[in-house]
Amino acid sequence: MSPLTRERVHSFLCGISGDAKDPADKLYRVLRARGLRMEFVSNKLTLHLGSPSGDRLYLDDALRKTKAGRLTGQEVVVEDFSVEPWIEFFTERIELKEQRCSSCRKPWSEMLSAECCFAVPVSAAEPFIARLVRATCACGSPSRGSCDGHGADKVLIDFADDCSAVWFEVICWHWLVRNFPSRCAWRVEGNRLTVSSTNHDVLRLYAEIQKASDLLEKHSESLMRYKKRVIETAEARKKKFVGMTRDELTAQLRELFLLETRRSGRLTVEE
Repeated sequence: MSPLTRERVHSFLCGISGDAKDPADKLYRVLRARGLRMEFVSNKLTLHLGSPSGDRLYLDDALRKTKAGRLTGQEVVVEDFSVEPWIEFFTERIELKEQRCSSCRKPWSEMLSAECCFAVPVSAAEPFIARLVRATCACGSPSRGSCDGHGADKVLIDFADDCSAVWFEVICWHWLVRNFPSRCAWRVEGNRLTVSSTNHDVLRLYAEIQKASDLLEKHSESLMRYKKRVIETAEARKKKFVGMTRDELTAQLRELFLLETRRSGRLTVEE
């Protein structure tokens, strides 16, 4: 396992923000990489209105500590940007024991429903996996645990249940890896997603996580809509996912997903 040194994190952050000219654009890329739902339109950087309150607190604290700017309402007033102060926010370890959902009071690590998962603050997921955790949830596959590898060349997400795991497996093999040149190994075994670098390059792994997350985020509404229609089709056929074996569930979701792509038009990166 390669240690997650400050130099390696610095290289990752420079790669994320490097070709941006505007300091606000650089900050936008770094905040998104950390998992925050940010918008950057007409040189205006804002936190997404649907973000949980915990994200606002996290962002406000991060901006103060890095002296990058200040939060006014949902808008970030950018004062300065430097990669160095943000390294601490990508090397912090996460402790979930005391964090609970404000609505259902369940610990973040035990929440199973998509409705709750959308409310999980970014501080409840480790830095290099937080964005993918949120992206998979937004596409219909909520999770109950994750690990960014702490510098190892492997990250993982534990999905909430069989249906969530199989749904992402279908998305992954029939859409995601076909729409960008993956250089890492994506596997769903049981309810666990594992993404690993094929040449033990952790920076390549983290970069691919960002690329996949970006693609999932752009198409999350379409993929969630597909899942809703798949469930409706299954109900019309009087098919119940509960009680199916894993192989039966996989076969059903794959068939219905492909049916939906043919009916609605193939989901591509150009959509």
